[in-house]
Amino acid sequence: SLSSSNNEEDEAEKDGVNEVASSSCIGGQDPPLIDQLRPLTIPELQERCNYLKHRLEEDGIDLVLPDDGDNNDDDDDTDTNGTTKLQIINDTTISKRKKPKLIQQQQQHNKILNQTVSLYNTVLNHNNNNNNNKRKEIHHRGKLLPESIRTNLLTLLQNLRWPASSHRKGLTSDHYLVLQTNVTNDLCYNDLRVACRELMNWADDNYYYSGIAVTKNFVASPHIDDRDQTFQYAVSLGDFGHGGELCVEGKDEDGYDYVNVVETKNRIAKVDGRNIHWVRSWSGVKDRYSLIYYDTTDRYSTSVSRSGIIV
Repeated sequence: SLSSSNNEEDEAEKDGVNEVASSSCIGGQDPPLIDQLRPLTIPELQERCNYLKHRLEEDGIDLVLPDDGDNNDDDDDTDTNGTTKLQIINDTTISKRKKPKLIQQQQQHNKILNQTVSLYNTVLNHNNNNNNNKRKEIHHRGKLLPESIRTNLLTLLQNLRWPASSHRKGLTSDHYLVLQTNVTNDLCYNDLRVACRELMNWADDNYYYSGIAVTKNFVASPHIDDRDQTFQYAVSLGDFGHGGELCVEGKDEDGYDYVNVVETKNRIAKVDGRNIHWVRSWSGVKDRYSLIYYDTTDRYSTSVSRSGIIV
């Protein structure tokens, strides 16, 4: 189970992977708000804009949105000499008149994303009870693991032979390994599989997981696990310093969003990865290992938890 507190009351799945986490020196830092919101689709961002506008209108605040960038220079396909303007994209020169649909969608996404961030900044500036213009946070602590289980797992992870390339591109970690449940006779990772099964037998022996994401120094990387069909179990292990919490976005009954800050160090927490989530930075140079149990099958599918966590 999770214990929680409101921070206003208490002070209490891919190459292209960046190896930056192990040299972290500032703990408890979140990625910028624009990166936190980037995983949202255009319709989701539009919905977010609408509710933020509603909040501001209720408070009698005038709305000032950023320039959408649709000026004459962008719309005009010719320069002063009447020559068709060209744009360089991934070393390929293409005519703006034949701009790929994907690029147009990305531009539209960036436009609504910037508007959403601007609205958030206005809301957070208006709410003086928010610290450092951050969204409301609710703090939770996962269930403490038995010492024998966590010691065995940490030893295995510290001596693990990681795959040469990440099993999930586009996220920031030193290593990312996926253990599929349906694999048998795994000579490389059988001991780790057995230890992970022992942990889940202790935590929730009725939970079916189709895979386990095993990472070393996963940090930041806001994302949504949209292939998940139900909630996840999250664990982190290691001697890393202050920070390293798992952050999961949630919404209250009125649709107002907040951030669950979940302490998973030597603990296990039940969260819904179908909400935006990321990992805070941590202090020092010690490694942070994590285990994420998930299910992408439809065996025991559940609806998305609006709160982001399951207590």
